[in-house]
Amino acid sequence: MISPSFLVFWLRGIGGQAWVEGKDLVLVFPREPDKDVLDLFRKHKRGIVALLRQRGQTSPKWPKPGNESPATSENRQPEAKCDSVS
Repeated sequence: MISPSFLVFWLRGIGGQAWVEGKDLVLVFPREPDKDVLDLFRKHKRGIVALLRQRGQTSPKWPKPGNESPATSENRQPEAKCDSVS
């Protein structure tokens, strides 16, 4: 069984980021993920949100689009927000 903490660890290991904005889980992948990967994150969304909130990770580690240096913005992939957590 895959745990929420493993998914966050794995995402960061491949160069991605995860954080919580309000009720949304925001995931940034370094490249387009497979559908199966997204399904795993959707399945464990509540656990991931709880884990990130517990760790105080409710904002991104890097600047928002448009507020970053040109070198950073070239490599940045678009953000994807999961559905709100109820």
